[in-house]
Amino acid sequence: MKTKDQLFKIEGFSKDKNPSVLVNSIQLECDQKRSAGFSWGYTGTGPNALAAAILEKFIPLENRTKGRGKNKTTTSEFEDLKIAFAQQIIIGWGYGDFMVNIDMKHWLRFHGNYQGPIIFQHHIADDGEKL
Repeated sequence: MKTKDQLFKIEGFSKDKNPSVLVNSIQLECDQKRSAGFSWGYTGTGPNALAAAILEKFIPLENRTKGRGKNKTTTSEFEDLKIAFAQQIIIGWGYGDFMVNIDMKHWLRFHGNYQGPIIFQHHIADDGEKL
């Protein structure tokens, strides 16, 4: 059984035209350059934007954009992680509101095959909470 420290609560609310998603009660922001908004329950730009926003909370910026050195993730590798997360996880959330608890470290390591640092980044602490 997973401990509370290993699980992250992800909630989605779709009651209006601009669905909102929270990770551990912190609202995610949608990059309007990538998508018109978040959505879930199917594959497409909305679920991919949501996957990117969630993964960006756990993978430091320098590991999303730099070269292929040790523990670095190239942009294309981050895109592959984003698509895999959308297709393996977000599609299963169905339509409407949802609430799930997910072990992001486990998914990134074993399903996403990501070997870089994993840090929950949020607005309270600059360097996040190390996992």
